[in-house]
Amino acid sequence: MSTLTPIKFGLVDPIRTSTSFYEELSARGIAFASIESGNVGALDKAPGEVLRATATIGEMADQVRRAGITHIVGCVDPSIVYADALCAQVGLPFNGLHKSEARRDKARMARMVADAGLRVPLQLESDDLEAIQAWARDTGFPVVVKPVESGGSDNVHLCDDADAVTAAFAAICGQRNLMGAMNRSALVQEYVDGDEYVVDFVSYAGKHVPIDCFRYQKGPHNGRAFIYEKEFYLPATDPIARRAFDFASQALDALDFRIGASHTELKINTRGEIVFIEVGPRLSGGDTHKLVRDLRADGRSQVECTVDAFLSAPPPPVDFVSHAHAIRVYLIAEREGVLTALRHLDAIERLPSFRRISLHVEIGQNVKLTHDLSGDAGWIDLVNSDPEALRRDELALDRIKGEVLDFD
Repeated sequence: MSTLTPIKFGLVDPIRTSTSFYEELSARGIAFASIESGNVGALDKAPGEVLRATATIGEMADQVRRAGITHIVGCVDPSIVYADALCAQVGLPFNGLHKSEARRDKARMARMVADAGLRVPLQLESDDLEAIQAWARDTGFPVVVKPVESGGSDNVHLCDDADAVTAAFAAICGQRNLMGAMNRSALVQEYVDGDEYVVDFVSYAGKHVPIDCFRYQKGPHNGRAFIYEKEFYLPATDPIARRAFDFASQALDALDFRIGASHTELKINTRGEIVFIEVGPRLSGGDTHKLVRDLRADGRSQVECTVDAFLSAPPPPVDFVSHAHAIRVYLIAEREGVLTALRHLDAIERLPSFRRISLHVEIGQNVKLTHDLSGDAGWIDLVNSDPEALRRDELALDRIKGEVLDFD
């Protein structure tokens, strides 16, 4: 590609957090177009130029060439394999086709990571309930049953017995997942105890650069075992973060990540072993980049760094500086009904550590129980350079967060 060719990004299905690319590219004066894969519906609210879904990948490749697109970014899980195929057709930089499916399919993904010598949960993928039941009995309860391709804790079940496995299998197989795809099989895994972490990276020509690390706190709510309650930020110098960065980088190598964003989830069990859970080949969700900008001394996040990576800009330092501590607290809907009021918002905003609130419900809305990350009622970000002050505000928020949602 000539250095004189005008830069233009093609964003494949930019929905949810990935809409942040619009703002970043616009701020830099970089042209962009949205590309419909056909996997998540029409992009009717996308700003500017939209390349509508086509019957074949070859037809879309022709559109991409005519539009003068120089970089293609897959933005949401169901579209990642499509974006890879499109890049291959047009001849643009991407992570390659060899392990494209494995970067989305959790069963294949775990096998690839295990082949690289990393610890993964024991598992079985099957569309046969009897096979899954037999595996669970032989492995020993509890086990985790979840979709092979989804995200955001969608239909992830902790099963203590055969009846729970049957119910989980029925909720998954033959049903559409959070990403809009039909679940043709289910994945059953050994339950790994311990704390869970997420590490966000951007890969620059095969060099994996850590952006942030958070520890998840999940708990049982509304009949589900893994509902997000809080996320705790770990500074780059934290020993656990450094271990997690090293482990996740090896997993990204195993899956042929070369360019762009990823977020890897892992656990450190009670024996101190790091265990791979899964990786998402896209930006971390929940607008996490907004919080990360508050925490890194350089003010950068996955969004800026992903654009830089595609432009072949120099990567940020691996040993980045964190100048604050943070907690994200989720609002969980534990009742159903019409929302009549949102209480204590003034008190929350007066907390010294308060940084932002994102509400996902409105007064007058019929609110459903929170069953996964997409069904939370919102979240509150607390940021403070003083960890003790942050802890005080966390405790204060704990006392009132259950009363924020008021129903008739």
